[in-house]
Amino acid sequence: MTHAIAASRTSTANGDRSRELRWALAVAWEPIPSAFGLIGVIFSHHGVLEVRFLHGADDFPQDLRLTMLPAAQKPWQRRAVDLLQRYLSGKRQSLDEISIDYAGFSEFRRKVTEECRAVPFGQTATYQQLADRTGNPRAARAVGGVMRANPMPLIVPCHRIVRCDGTLGGYSGPGGVNLKRRLLELEGVL
Repeated sequence: MTHAIAASRTSTANGDRSRELRWALAVAWEPIPSAFGLIGVIFSHHGVLEVRFLHGADDFPQDLRLTMLPAAQKPWQRRAVDLLQRYLSGKRQSLDEISIDYAGFSEFRRKVTEECRAVPFGQTATYQQLADRTGNPRAARAVGGVMRANPMPLIVPCHRIVRCDGTLGGYSGPGGVNLKRRLLELEGVL
């Protein structure tokens, strides 16, 4: 069941105005049980706004004072949920057809996100390769920052981005690098 979300316009605790504005666009969400825990997918009218690894169905930022209401699920939302469920069950599944909402993204952040989405299932790329592909060869650290703040893990597969020396690097999801390793194992990379 998808639930509509009404978000207040209060500011977030860390003052992240971009995230607050993105959350104001939220219209529905869907919890997905998986071997990785509960995953929450948050939708706008235009695509996925956020994918979040949850501890429970109510694990949303308290400072946004979200109100959950039942809502009908649109066909494209059902398709996104189905694709994510197939991926999370270990089936080789491209998530490229899932629309994402780029509201609040800078041009650089959007380019990095698009290049990350272009890394195929079962393959990796380095932070430096993404920087090069965006036309910013000196921006590998900035690419790392975009990956660290990625609001749509799995759909924007930041777990596929590794260091130049082949080590995994960091991962901001719960469980950190261990979760990154599990996702890469699911894809047959490790």
